[in-house]
Amino acid sequence: MTAALLLCTGCVFFSSTEKCDFAISNAVTADYWLVSCYDGNREISFCSDGTVFSLELPKNTSVGVLAYPVVNGNKMLPYGTIYPHGNILTKRRGFSALTIDRLYRLSESGAQISQDYISRFNWQQFMDECEKCGDPWQIDGERILKAIAAGSFKKSDLKVPKKAD
Repeated sequence: MTAALLLCTGCVFFSSTEKCDFAISNAVTADYWLVSCYDGNREISFCSDGTVFSLELPKNTSVGVLAYPVVNGNKMLPYGTIYPHGNILTKRRGFSALTIDRLYRLSESGAQISQDYISRFNWQQFMDECEKCGDPWQIDGERILKAIAAGSFKKSDLKVPKKAD
């Protein structure tokens, strides 16, 4: 009986997931939020009326957490973050979160990028650099995806195109 009790209570120490709390910062007024994340193995997707929510995510795995504001039936650009490097979703971090999400999906579709490579990429620095570059949504996301997938990405790739006068 004691051994069984220890075994059951010991399972918590070896859990491969953890409960994570998230909040959307400076949120627009939305009818609801479509929250989604994909870790390369499992997709989570649900609707939320509020800007605070919890997810059960794999430990020690970088995961893009996305929250799309839906207004009048239209899904807008996502707010996001990359967990475990942050738990506050912002519009600027949405670009980074969508990038890792798309890379995981590419790896599942047979593209030449491995989930192991995705896990070794410096997502904290990527997220920080994207936030510094002004509006990251102006960056060519396809070009960034290809550079990361090819292993040729460099910080200077995160240039926002100059506006014509």
